[in-house]
Amino acid sequence: MANQVHVGQLSITSPSGITFNSTDGGRDLQIQGSIGGTAVTMDHIKYIRDELVSLAAYGLVVPFRYDGDSSYDGYVRVQSSSINTTRYTLGGFKYNIQFEYLGRSGEIQFESRFTGAVLDNDHSVSSTTNQFHCPPSNHYNYYHAGQPVDGTRLAKDLTSSSTGATTTLRLKTDSNLRDFNATYHVEPSDYYKGACRISTGTYYDGFSRNADGSKTFDDTALEVRCGLFSKNKPTDLVLENGLVKIEFENSTTQALFTTYIFDVSDYQTSKEWAFSRGAPNGSDQLGDNYQGWRTMQIIKNHPECATVRLTSYLNSDSKDGRLVVDFTLRRGAHHVSIVANQHTASRFNLSLATASGTNASTGTGYIIDGSSSPEDGNKWILGSPDSASSSLNFDVAREMMYKSGSQMKAFIGYELAQEDGSINDSDDAVDIRDQYFDNVYEYQKLIKA
Repeated sequence: MANQVHVGQLSITSPSGITFNSTDGGRDLQIQGSIGGTAVTMDHIKYIRDELVSLAAYGLVVPFRYDGDSSYDGYVRVQSSSINTTRYTLGGFKYNIQFEYLGRSGEIQFESRFTGAVLDNDHSVSSTTNQFHCPPSNHYNYYHAGQPVDGTRLAKDLTSSSTGATTTLRLKTDSNLRDFNATYHVEPSDYYKGACRISTGTYYDGFSRNADGSKTFDDTALEVRCGLFSKNKPTDLVLENGLVKIEFENSTTQALFTTYIFDVSDYQTSKEWAFSRGAPNGSDQLGDNYQGWRTMQIIKNHPECATVRLTSYLNSDSKDGRLVVDFTLRRGAHHVSIVANQHTASRFNLSLATASGTNASTGTGYIIDGSSSPEDGNKWILGSPDSASSSLNFDVAREMMYKSGSQMKAFIGYELAQEDGSINDSDDAVDIRDQYFDNVYEYQKLIKA
């Protein structure tokens, strides 16, 4: 394969020309070339075009690598990009990209800036030791004045094409993490290891059911979204961080999503969840179903945090009764945060789409898989900062959380079991709850070393 240029999470055909300029105000980099060949489809060309435009519009700092000359490797900001798609039959598509060249890895330092507070909650949780963040995998020269506790979480390496490739994340936890910022260096090739990622694409016959009731999902056609622009195909959406994955199903009649936890070598312990409204219908698991997801919007798309917003509606005939749900995933997290809003106040349900037949166990602010021998030894967790005093309750038999009102705040996560059945520090149910409650807002910013 010819040498490629890697701009953030995009890989592009080797350039025909590179221009590197330096002025008193800084450095500029420009590349141009052609995207072509029998293996490149029109859809893929459009994808590259749209994502380059999205990167330029978002103003993100991204790593730049060139297989043909590693001396160019560093960090850039995309200033403008264009792709000419008018000469496909005559030999390819011309591209031209201009960057502000910010520096090589030795010149660039990243700073994680922290804000936030303990979420208002009904469970008397006013402080924890579980404020957390994860720098990119393989970072170095880490400094935080509070000297947080250092732990690890093994994650799927989303930057590798090798099946079963993993990376070790350093989980930093403390009670005073937000009191200071953290700084570190990271090589361009490691920048996206452990990062949050939003992908869309085409399902192969959707979610196909296996004989044991599990689902097969083909992710070979997924395309990584690099900025805030997105294809409006919410049924082709995956949100993941190498530890937790959320897939949004292509059902036309139910607002469904499936969660997974990474365990040893791949995502495991799939659980399908559903939003519904009103009291469960007789012996059925759910209330009135919201329709399948209809729109998707990317709200935030940073390596350290990503948020997507999905919408649906209740009534299939009148198309009204709107549902809006935000899903937020952080780098290093074993849980996804959820804020759901329905059109009017009523009983609002979030539950497993199909009850397992085993009553959930209860904890302060959450319910947890009640199975004595859960799948892969891992247990799902469903919780909220609210309680009965805020009209939120749990139905352990239906493995359901429900609230009387128009908004529901929730988290779904996993207690990850080790091979001997034990749970690591920071990975048990109370720790996961506190990592959600003791909210840390992290903004990763580039600063000069």
